[in-house]
Amino acid sequence: TEVNQLTRMMYRADKNNFAPRFGFAWNPGRGQTVVRGGYGISYAAILPVSYGMARFNPPQVQVYLVQAPDLLHPLAGSTARPSSQFLLSPDLIPAYSHQYTLAIERALPGAMSLRAAYLGSRTFHLLTQQVYNRARPSAVLPNTTATVQARRPNPNLADINVIESNANAYYDALQLTLDKRISRGLAFRAVYTFGKNIDTGGDFTNTATGVERPPETGITTCEECDRISDHKGVSLFDTPHALVFSYSYLIPFRTASRWANTVLSGWQVSGTTIFQSGIPYHLHTGSDGPGLGNVDGVSQDRPNITNSRLLGSSFDDPDTSVQRLGADTCRLLSPGEVPAGVAPYIRCSSFDSNLPLGGRGNLGWNTFRKDGTHNWNVSLGKTFSLPGGRERTVQFRAEFINFFNHAIFDKPNVQMSSPIFGQITNTANKGRQIQFSLRLNL
Repeated sequence: TEVNQLTRMMYRADKNNFAPRFGFAWNPGRGQTVVRGGYGISYAAILPVSYGMARFNPPQVQVYLVQAPDLLHPLAGSTARPSSQFLLSPDLIPAYSHQYTLAIERALPGAMSLRAAYLGSRTFHLLTQQVYNRARPSAVLPNTTATVQARRPNPNLADINVIESNANAYYDALQLTLDKRISRGLAFRAVYTFGKNIDTGGDFTNTATGVERPPETGITTCEECDRISDHKGVSLFDTPHALVFSYSYLIPFRTASRWANTVLSGWQVSGTTIFQSGIPYHLHTGSDGPGLGNVDGVSQDRPNITNSRLLGSSFDDPDTSVQRLGADTCRLLSPGEVPAGVAPYIRCSSFDSNLPLGGRGNLGWNTFRKDGTHNWNVSLGKTFSLPGGRERTVQFRAEFINFFNHAIFDKPNVQMSSPIFGQITNTANKGRQIQFSLRLNL
């Protein structure tokens, strides 16, 4: 409850959730093989940051537009603008997930074990944000950005943003794990996961920002579209292949020299190596204006794709991304190049922005992938004993983050109207970092 009763929160506590857990382990014949399984239901929370946006609603918040303001009288000549509204769906409930696993483990010689497992989950009622009160096509008014407010069903308000719990998610994976317990100074774990994450647009997170916050995160490109068909696709964090290898090794070193043993023996090298598929993304027209968007007051519409061979491709090389996307062929058609009554639009070799009023392009959700992860983190350390007891030591550690200085490129610029459309101008990771630490125990 807002302390001064200025904001109605519109959400009451949900106190009837049932979340059982069940697990088992079975060792048939008391041999080297164990079967394990489990099932459980988990519930998410609806945090204040999600429903707290209600404090930005009118009449507590009003939006004014001041053109060329007078610094001494900044509100002189100001005009009120319609304010957006933030609401919670009346049937909002917390998301919940059914999670289950079934695994077979086998002990192997050399202090090793192998595990093959199926992992799965089904999640329901994930939070999304839908934008209502969009401008509708008109047979009377010109369908331009200047008439957006007049073409809204409620012209006294701008966007009506409603937080809903109507998205679902699905996860299925096969996971292979090879473990080695420490022996002869060596321990490691290798985990390979082959899986798939699918959802219907549930990427409106508890922080109200989305995972990577693409411009239309959690928002359909048209109010009349069917949400399931418009948004169903791989999740923003879907990684079909992931291999993680972690290890620790005590380097053996023995000589007849006491000083050499003190300095050179006891060093331990450890690290983690990750190879992982790139996560998905999609493209946007870059504008809501006629010829570039559907002119409904919400920008970042998805375009039409005219080259279906690109679907599912990875664009992860800054030297080739522009050419492979056909971004170097994009141009704005002149009025004489389009049919009568159609606004000039951008046409590329593989995309165009000729969208129907109030509708959307045919490009799907999260249809391309960016550069995958290829990273090595390595550390080298040793503990030196100090005089005065076994507890007195000094530990030295050198850490190499991104040891091979491998660049993981970010996705290309996704806005068709941008002069850098298709260009990769950034990396998703930092360059090699080396840090040293000393820890004194007395």
